[in-house]
Amino acid sequence: MGFADDIKAKASELLEDAKDVFDDVKEKVEDLIDGGHDAAEEAADKAGDVADDAKDAVADKVDDAKDALGDATDAVADKVDDAADAVGDAASNAADAAGNAVDAVQEKVDDATS
Repeated sequence: MGFADDIKAKASELLEDAKDVFDDVKEKVEDLIDGGHDAAEEAADKAGDVADDAKDAVADKVDDAKDALGDATDAVADKVDDAADAVGDAASNAADAAGNAVDAVQEKVDDATS
């Protein structure tokens, strides 16, 4: 039975080696799966970061546009105020000139009738 025992021992060794190889392969597959999960999580994180950056950039552009619109509105309002002041000044000057003309006519009338 020495030969049978040798074959049995060799088979047992081969079985142990096969189990070791299986365990190594299983560990490598698990590492690959974990690596895949990690890579997917990292990609998702990066995609989220890119989305956040894009959202922030758009918000900045909207704020810039609002500021520019506000500045333009203020500039138009200033020009309208300036124009209104000029019209008011012109009307006041016209009224003063008319008053002066009336005074001058009245003076001439007074001189002519005195």
